[in-house]
Parts: sequence; C-alpha cells; structure tokens
Amino acid sequence: MCPRWIDGREFEQADKCKRRTPGKGVDALDRRPQLAASLAVARRNGKATPVAVAKLERLSRDVHFINGLMAHKTPFISTDLGPDVEPFLLHLYAALAEKERAVISQRTKAAPAAAKARGQILGNPRLRPMPASSPTPPRRLAPTLTPTSSCLPFEKPRL
Repeated sequence: MCPRWIDGREFEQADKCKRRTPGKGVDALDRRPQLAASLAVARRNGKATPVAVAKLERLSRDVHFINGLMAHKTPFISTDLGPDVEPFLLHLYAALAEKERAVISQRTKAAPAAAKARGQILGNPRLRPMPASSPTPPRRLAPTLTPTSSCLPFEKPRL
C-alpha cells in the first residue's frame, strides 16, 4: 500500500500483506489466508475498515470474485481507481484484469513452445545428461558424502 495515498485521507494502515502465491481457482482464499482474514474483518466492521489494495488486479484477476465482494458489500478500495469508483468501472477493470491473466498465460505457454520449435534445448544445462561423445566428464560442484555402515557424515568415526 502506498503511504502517500493514505496520508491525505482519513485512513490508517492497520496491517500489511504480501502476495506470495497466485490466488486463482476455487481455493483462492485458502491459499491466501491473510487476504481471507482481512476480508473477514472488512465484512464484520463495514466501511470503517475497508481492504485497500494498490491495484485491483492485486486483489484478484477474476470478475466473479470482485463481483462477489461487491454483492456481499465487502468494503475494498483500489488506490489506482480511488475510493469512490463506480461499480461499472470496477467490473470493467476486473474484466480487463481477467483478460490480461489469460493473455499472460498464453504467452507463457507459447514462448517455450516457440523456442523448442526453433531447436533450442530447454532446461538447466547443468542438469542435462552429458552426451556419450563428450570428451570431458562433467564437473562436480560439491563433493558427495556417502555414509558407510560404521559412520554417518556428521558423526565422528568409531576407532
């Protein structure tokens, strides 16, 4: 949340959440427990404690989710749109965010497919098996420890 946006208004930042996992699908709120808790407080207290997000798509890229928040009168504010935004604009921006999610997904899937079609080998080169015609064996990054029956790697050997 932008502190500069809060300064000129009657709001105060109570808590801060970080988005760690994408919240899409049926279990979106199960995977985002901080958001679920914030929405529960906002539902309970009404307009006194709205959930504020920097951008609408940070709350959700799903029109149904945003529509559900509006239908259940859960107060939320998107700072890029302002506190008094019309419901029509919220629907419009939510639809654009949902479309953007679909386009991002398509590009993410198309890029590796295009690279593979060009003949590029995908993946981490260090994890690929070496071809039989390779003159030098692969370098080991760290020595491997193999435990024996008499001692484990972190025990002192018995004498």
